[in-house]
Amino acid sequence: MTRVNLVHPRRLADQHLIAEYYEILGIAGHARKHPGLDRVPARFTLGEGHVRFFKDKLGYLAERHGRIREEMRRRGFAPRVRFSLAGFSGKQRGSWRPTERDARIVRQRMLQRIRAKPSLYTYVGERRSLAFWRRLAAASQNAARFRRT
Repeated sequence: MTRVNLVHPRRLADQHLIAEYYEILGIAGHARKHPGLDRVPARFTLGEGHVRFFKDKLGYLAERHGRIREEMRRRGFAPRVRFSLAGFSGKQRGSWRPTERDARIVRQRMLQRIRAKPSLYTYVGERRSLAFWRRLAAASQNAARFRRT
């Protein structure tokens, strides 16, 4: 399953942070191998169409990947691979701004995954309570509202 989380990297579990680092690179590889933009969904989605949705938004992914790398370094990880837009067409290098609907979908899915296996997830190397993850998701929601005002 490939996922771009849309949540600020500081509010991601270590596992989500590392997975997204690699998954963005996977989306870039897919876009390089399959550059056609004819089936890009109009709206953000998880599951079917999620990878295709980002094929014309690689500028957004490159920026997000940079922020993911910064947060990984802050937490003591050593990300080595950078996402480069070299070789992608101008049409593939688009930007994008997630809506609150988009971010809400991702926050709900993340909490669903954490609830299913709470002992799997850590934040800066430490196991945290479900209440911690709920607060982090709520903080992410409030931050998104604040940016729009």
